Amino acid sequence: MELPVLYTKKEVCRIIKCSRSEIDRIILRGDLAYDYKRGTVALFKEETIINYLESIKVNLA
Repeated sequence: MELPVLYTKKEVCRIIKCSRSEIDRIILRGDLAYDYKRGTVALFKEETIINYLESIKVNLA
């Protein structure tokens, strides 16, 4: 089983080229799990996640 990679909000923003407020909205909507204690997002396979997050980002507009 593949282990997730931990990313900060800043790294996720860099990967999908969006603002921190957009990431916060995605987290608050429950589309992305965020560990507030560690300040990280756990993601699997970067390419798959980029596609998923970009689709969420489009739905925010």
